[in-house]
Amino acid sequence: MKNDANIKEKIYWIGEHSFEIYKNTNKSILESFDNQVLLYSRIDSDAPISNDIIYLDEFFPMKERNYLVADLQKPISYFMKDRKIPFEKGLIVGDASEIIVQALVAVGAFEFGDLYSREEIVADFEEVHKIETDTETLREFNMVDVSGFSILFLNEAMPFKDSLETAKEYKAKADKTFHHVLKQKNQEFNMSEFLFHLENGLNEAVSKSNGIELN
Repeated sequence: MKNDANIKEKIYWIGEHSFEIYKNTNKSILESFDNQVLLYSRIDSDAPISNDIIYLDEFFPMKERNYLVADLQKPISYFMKDRKIPFEKGLIVGDASEIIVQALVAVGAFEFGDLYSREEIVADFEEVHKIETDTETLREFNMVDVSGFSILFLNEAMPFKDSLETAKEYKAKADKTFHHVLKQKNQEFNMSEFLFHLENGLNEAVSKSNGIELN
């Protein structure tokens, strides 16, 4: 997955669930990657101050925005663009039952060719973000190209019927958006093992790691 031996592959750890996995992953293996953790708010967080951790409500002005998919799309897009490494895409790790992960998928899965969705999203942005609503402005300020990224969905941390249905919906959107979509299929999946093999390519990481599948 690497394009340049001097550039570490980027891993975005999105949300509280992926952060827990990150904290429990072998540190020597993590050092082989350029890690960036994205959490929503520092409030009630017990995470130490670290350059690896970004809180979205401190990175982007969140006034008049709530923890909703529509409200988080613009901040998420800004974050992804700001943290992009030239010539490198990388891997996103997250739990599809978490709203911050759903917002990231929604940013990437938006299709300008779908007139109904366009009008719906324009209305949301006009009300929430107070920006110009022509197509080019939306593309510049609210969308981010994630088509080259792979995404790994963790088992849902909130196994309630409604959250599982929502997670399934966003996984389906991700299948049409990301370069590769991986899913944790059982508890035997070991992130350290997966990342150890990832340096030799995604296919090897999937084939040699237990509890994961590649769509």
